[in-house]
Amino acid sequence: MGRSRSTRLNFLSIGNSNNGINGATPRVRYVENNPVRAAMVKRAWEYPWSSAKFHIGEQKVDVLVKDRDLLGLVAHWREFLPGEDSGGEKNLRAATKTGHPLVDGEHLARIEKKTGRNLQKGKPGRKSPDSMK
Repeated sequence: MGRSRSTRLNFLSIGNSNNGINGATPRVRYVENNPVRAAMVKRAWEYPWSSAKFHIGEQKVDVLVKDRDLLGLVAHWREFLPGEDSGGEKNLRAATKTGHPLVDGEHLARIEKKTGRNLQKGKPGRKSPDSMK
């Protein structure tokens, strides 16, 4: 069963009111550049299982890409993918390391309600024995 366009893009834009360059695209660049950070390839589009080759226009069809919504967000993907982080990727990397969702307060409250879990950042370090009673 297929997802609606808004649902598919939601994971890219959650927590951001702007779906453009400051919303979805840092997340896409983060994912596309994972093989580069892992020193598997020099450029994102050289990794055979990446949609980066599709985004830069060297591949006409990508079986994992259902629509072309992301193509319109960036004019020149070949320059964008290896480009400088505007802060979005840095924030995403930090959230990934801590295991906390990268969302604003309203979205976080909704996720907490659905999961029944407190997802607020706590004090770093071990919990005191008193707090575990």
